[in-house]
Amino acid sequence: MKKSHFALAVLLFVSILILLTGCGDDDPAAPAPVQTGTVVVDPSPDTIDAPWGLVGPAGYSEDGVGDMTLSRLAVGNYTVTWGDVAGWIKPAGETRPLIAGATSTFSGTYQEIPTPSGDYLFIPAGSFLMGSPADEPGRQPGEVQHPVTLSHGFFMLKYEVTQKYWADVMGGTVRDAQRAKTSLTWDAAAEFCNALSVQEGLTPAYTINGPSGDVTWDSASDGYRLPTEAEWEYACRAGSTTAFASGRIINTSCSPLDPSLDAIGWYCGNSPYTMPVGLKDVGTKAPNAWGLYDMHGNAREWVWDNYLSNYETLPEVDPVYTSGGTGGRILKGGDYSELAAHCRSAMRKVQSPEYESGWFGFRPVRTVR
Repeated sequence: MKKSHFALAVLLFVSILILLTGCGDDDPAAPAPVQTGTVVVDPSPDTIDAPWGLVGPAGYSEDGVGDMTLSRLAVGNYTVTWGDVAGWIKPAGETRPLIAGATSTFSGTYQEIPTPSGDYLFIPAGSFLMGSPADEPGRQPGEVQHPVTLSHGFFMLKYEVTQKYWADVMGGTVRDAQRAKTSLTWDAAAEFCNALSVQEGLTPAYTINGPSGDVTWDSASDGYRLPTEAEWEYACRAGSTTAFASGRIINTSCSPLDPSLDAIGWYCGNSPYTMPVGLKDVGTKAPNAWGLYDMHGNAREWVWDNYLSNYETLPEVDPVYTSGGTGGRILKGGDYSELAAHCRSAMRKVQSPEYESGWFGFRPVRTVR
């Protein structure tokens, strides 16, 4: 009995010694538990095959379509980017944190593009460089290149407002139905936008307080309006980075003919030699990549903004400058009598809003939300 007790004591001593030895500092530490969570990607509506891309920590990347649940993902920040679906406006991407044991859900809602009336085209939201590079021939002061993002798509008339379109909305006689409507003030263009909104059962965008540009814009309105300067240049460029939507500028004056501008617009280099001399019917030159006609030449176009020489100081997202009922308003695009350099995408001209000219026209837009 005593021997068995002694043997048990020795065994217990050895076991304790082994246990204490195993806890020494030289042993590797036990691995930490893996920290993971779950990401749910949930685009809607479910009736469309919405593509998406997901990126996360340590180079993680996943592409998919429609709803998906991704389990056992490492903790950290994840970013989803929604892909294009024809006929729909995609939601903005977003970044969300994922913590251990939790679920992070990315919900993106696509909006169906409403059908516009008449000859309007949808211009998608996006980003571009506004202004001109320092080495662009014909560059003018006040064209400092700067990044701009437009957060909302919009409908834009693919032609300059014609005499017929004006008469259909405002009344009056028509002399040349498909010729751009000119000899109108900035105020008259704003009045047309309001009248067109009423005609189509939309809320007018403008409250007209008086003449000479004294107009208040309700940016939440669904009615027609003049484009901002940034919207106009973005639409004119249609993804291009050259002086014209059709290519770079070669000749800045009337002669010799600039081949890029000749393809897409009427200006002093080609309009005097094509009958009738001067203003031409809309849509008789090639459109830009988004299907818009006469963005270069034919008639200069009123836009909403007052003139600001250092417009690069405006906010990067949805920039617009309004100084109230005072100051000149911007004209874009050049006209049939202009030098090639004055028909560039970045070119800016300014005129008093009550001034009217046979060179000045416009085209309305409507915000898509």
